[in-house]
Amino acid sequence: KLSEFDEHCWATSSKHPQKMHRHNIDKVKRSSVDISNEKLNEISATIYQKADGGKISVTSTIPQKRSSRVYAEKNDYIPKDLSHQILPNGSVVTGKISFDGIESKNFDGIIPYKDSTEINTDFIETDFYKIQVNAQTKKIVSIIDKTTKKEYIDSRARFEFGQFVYAYAEHKTDSNLSFEVPKKTDFKVYEGELAFVIVQKGYEEQSGATITSQFVFYKHDRAIDVDLKYENATGLIGDFYDRYKKNYFFAFPFSLDNPQFYTEMHAGEKNENSEYIPLNANDFSVTQSWVATEDENSGVAIYTRDMPVFHLGNIKFNQFKSNFSGDKGHIFLYASSNRCNNLIYTSIEECKAEYHLSILPYNGKHSDIMLKWSNENEHNLIISKPIFDKKLLKISEENVRLVSLKKAEDQQNAIVLRFVEATGKETICNLDIFFKPSRGVYITNDENECNEIPMNGDTISFKCEPYSYTSIKIFGDFNINEI
Repeated sequence: KLSEFDEHCWATSSKHPQKMHRHNIDKVKRSSVDISNEKLNEISATIYQKADGGKISVTSTIPQKRSSRVYAEKNDYIPKDLSHQILPNGSVVTGKISFDGIESKNFDGIIPYKDSTEINTDFIETDFYKIQVNAQTKKIVSIIDKTTKKEYIDSRARFEFGQFVYAYAEHKTDSNLSFEVPKKTDFKVYEGELAFVIVQKGYEEQSGATITSQFVFYKHDRAIDVDLKYENATGLIGDFYDRYKKNYFFAFPFSLDNPQFYTEMHAGEKNENSEYIPLNANDFSVTQSWVATEDENSGVAIYTRDMPVFHLGNIKFNQFKSNFSGDKGHIFLYASSNRCNNLIYTSIEECKAEYHLSILPYNGKHSDIMLKWSNENEHNLIISKPIFDKKLLKISEENVRLVSLKKAEDQQNAIVLRFVEATGKETICNLDIFFKPSRGVYITNDENECNEIPMNGDTISFKCEPYSYTSIKIFGDFNINEI
């Protein structure tokens, strides 16, 4: 989905944008994505074979400590001893499992059986929130923090919490947009062992989109899971002359005073208010995984792996400004656009999308909680037949991220690891690895050896400079095929 925004730059630099789009999207991007997806599925299926009962493994693939839920489908096996709930959309969520790094844990497996039950209520209460809904108007009215009494939904906002918005312009250079929202067709509240679930459905006439939104309020967790889906949005089908005119958003109007906006980068973060690039297109912000908006005392973060493109403060289109503008804590997920000639959308089957978000209201500053929370969301836990039951890799610091692990190019008994420091702090990081290391050395990007790395028994301690990449080579006695 993100390729459609990337393609915009290709088109505007081409004398023949239609030809460039057709070549670049259809011949390169689509083929590359299909081939990559096929190869990754082959590798994953070889290592992590589908669980078929009896014993199963649950694997965490990041080297930090984490406590995360299993997300599965209702026909998948899940750990028997975990609480679980089948959500209204057919997916399954479990209680959390704690991991100490990259490791697999074995469990007895069962098929999920605990359903969500529809309930008739306008008020929901969890350990952290009081939530008010209105079944008549079919909307989420209020989310109040039970400790601070703070209201997180801006009741004065033009758009509702989680609402689908169709934004369009009469001319592709016009910054004045018209907006359409869906007619609501259904609204239900459910309860299960782990969470309350709200499901909204609607139909937007101009785009033709049918929308389903699911909000999961966990009884004992601050995070709110959100699944957004639209189908049959044939309004995006068009030709070159429709470029820029049609856009889909999902609105999250958070109630914050004079907020600051922060977006995650691959090796750090950006304050959108103070680090805005003058005269840059005030159009959309692209983030690595999360975006946050906060005032002096609290904030709200959104984590996504599907479409990390947002409009911050309000919906802004075809605007160039010298300063960032956004005096409200509103975040809009930029769900789709025809800014690249609509050649992505050539049939009704392609006019659909799904987005899976996690929303975290928090007290204090995002810098105090974001690393731990993003690690909990990074890469879903993998369910498979048992493969091993041991730790493979552990690093001590949350702010040091593993970028890659590979075998060394010129040694059979060595592996290469690359890390990045993400918070701007010089960090000494301890690495525990799955074999007994004999030697560690810093290396260049082309694997030339530099300084030796000190070792303390089986633990390797290496230094990461602020916002910098660090590559190391570890020697030891191991079977390279086991990596």
